[in-house]
Amino acid sequence: SAIPVRPDVSVVVIGATTAVTGLAQLSELDATELGNRVAVSLPGISVTVAEMVLALREVGGRAATDLISYQFEPSIEGIVAGWPSHWEDQRGRDLGLACDRSLVDIVRSYQTTV
Repeated sequence: SAIPVRPDVSVVVIGATTAVTGLAQLSELDATELGNRVAVSLPGISVTVAEMVLALREVGGRAATDLISYQFEPSIEGIVAGWPSHWEDQRGRDLGLACDRSLVDIVRSYQTTV
Protein backbone atom coordinates (compact mmCIF):
# COMPACT_ATOMS: atom_id res chain seq x y z
CA SER A 1 0.00 0.00 0.00
CA ALA A 2 1.18 3.49 -0.80
CA ILE A 3 1.14 6.16 1.89
CA PRO A 4 0.28 9.47 0.20
CA VAL A 5 1.98 11.78 2.71
CA ARG A 6 5.60 12.30 3.68
CA PRO A 7 6.96 10.28 6.63
CA ASP A 8 7.61 13.39 8.73
CA VAL A 9 3.97 14.57 8.73
CA SER A 10 2.63 14.71 12.31
CA VAL A 11 -0.91 14.15 13.57
CA VAL A 12 -2.50 13.62 16.97
CA VAL A 13 -3.92 10.15 17.54
CA ILE A 14 -6.05 8.51 20.18
CA GLY A 15 -6.72 4.79 20.28
CA ALA A 16 -10.34 3.81 19.74
CA THR A 17 -10.62 2.10 23.13
CA THR A 18 -9.04 5.08 24.85
CA ALA A 19 -11.38 7.51 23.09
CA VAL A 20 -14.46 5.53 24.17
CA THR A 21 -13.13 5.23 27.72
CA GLY A 22 -12.38 8.96 27.85
CA LEU A 23 -15.86 9.87 26.65
CA ALA A 24 -17.40 7.53 29.23
CA GLN A 25 -15.25 9.13 31.94
CA LEU A 26 -16.39 12.59 30.83
CA SER A 27 -20.04 11.55 31.01
CA GLU A 28 -19.52 10.40 34.60
CA LEU A 29 -17.92 13.63 35.82
CA ASP A 30 -19.87 15.80 38.18
CA ALA A 31 -20.67 19.20 36.68
CA THR A 32 -18.74 20.88 39.51
CA GLU A 33 -15.56 19.18 38.29
CA LEU A 34 -15.93 20.91 34.92
CA GLY A 35 -16.89 24.29 36.28
CA ASN A 36 -17.87 26.97 33.78
CA ARG A 37 -15.59 25.55 31.07
CA VAL A 38 -17.21 22.43 29.69
CA ALA A 39 -14.90 21.99 26.70
CA VAL A 40 -12.28 19.30 27.29
CA SER A 41 -9.84 17.80 24.79
CA LEU A 42 -9.26 14.10 25.18
CA PRO A 43 -5.58 13.36 25.76
CA GLY A 44 -3.81 12.38 22.56
CA ILE A 45 -0.30 11.72 21.38
CA SER A 46 1.49 13.44 18.52
CA VAL A 47 3.12 11.02 16.08
CA THR A 48 4.63 11.10 12.63
CA VAL A 49 3.62 8.84 9.78
CA ALA A 50 7.07 7.21 10.03
CA GLU A 51 6.42 6.45 13.71
CA MET A 52 3.11 4.85 12.74
CA VAL A 53 4.91 2.54 10.33
CA LEU A 54 7.53 1.67 12.96
CA ALA A 55 4.83 0.87 15.54
CA LEU A 56 3.06 -1.35 13.03
CA ARG A 57 6.35 -3.14 12.35
CA GLU A 58 7.02 -3.59 16.06
CA VAL A 59 3.63 -5.18 16.63
CA GLY A 60 3.11 -7.02 13.35
CA GLY A 61 6.64 -7.77 12.27
CA ARG A 62 8.38 -6.95 9.03
CA ALA A 63 5.67 -8.66 6.97
CA ALA A 64 3.18 -6.07 8.25
CA THR A 65 5.16 -3.25 6.67
CA ASP A 66 7.10 -4.77 3.77
CA LEU A 67 4.45 -3.77 1.26
CA ILE A 68 4.26 -0.15 2.44
CA SER A 69 5.70 2.53 0.21
CA TYR A 70 5.40 6.30 0.04
CA GLN A 71 3.75 7.91 -2.98
CA PHE A 72 3.37 11.61 -2.27
CA GLU A 73 -0.01 13.06 -3.27
CA PRO A 74 -0.12 16.83 -2.65
CA SER A 75 -3.92 16.99 -2.47
CA ILE A 76 -4.09 14.32 0.23
CA GLU A 77 -1.16 15.73 2.17
CA GLY A 78 -2.95 19.08 2.08
CA ILE A 79 -5.91 17.48 3.84
CA VAL A 80 -3.76 15.69 6.42
CA ALA A 81 -1.71 18.83 7.02
CA GLY A 82 -4.94 20.51 8.13
CA TRP A 83 -5.38 18.00 10.95
CA PRO A 84 -3.96 18.93 14.37
CA SER A 85 -0.37 17.90 14.96
CA HIS A 86 -0.60 18.96 18.62
CA TRP A 87 -3.35 20.12 20.91
CA GLU A 88 -3.78 21.34 24.43
CA ASP A 89 -5.03 18.38 26.43
CA GLN A 90 -3.71 19.17 29.89
CA ARG A 91 -7.20 19.76 31.24
CA GLY A 92 -8.26 16.28 30.16
CA ARG A 93 -5.13 14.81 31.73
CA ASP A 94 -5.77 16.77 34.94
CA LEU A 95 -9.30 15.35 35.05
CA GLY A 96 -7.81 11.86 34.88
CA LEU A 97 -9.14 10.97 31.44
CA ALA A 98 -7.73 7.89 29.76
CA CYS A 99 -4.57 8.43 27.74
CA ASP A 100 -2.62 6.10 25.50
CA ARG A 101 0.93 5.48 26.68
CA SER A 102 2.35 4.91 23.21
CA LEU A 103 1.54 4.34 19.58
CA VAL A 104 2.57 0.70 19.98
CA ASP A 105 -0.10 0.34 22.68
CA ILE A 106 -2.69 1.78 20.26
CA VAL A 107 -1.71 -0.71 17.55
CA ARG A 108 -1.76 -3.61 20.01
CA SER A 109 -5.17 -2.56 21.28
CA TYR A 110 -6.50 -2.43 17.73
CA GLN A 111 -4.93 -5.81 16.96
CA THR A 112 -6.79 -7.44 19.87
CA THR A 113 -10.17 -5.95 18.88
CA VAL A 114 -10.09 -6.93 15.21
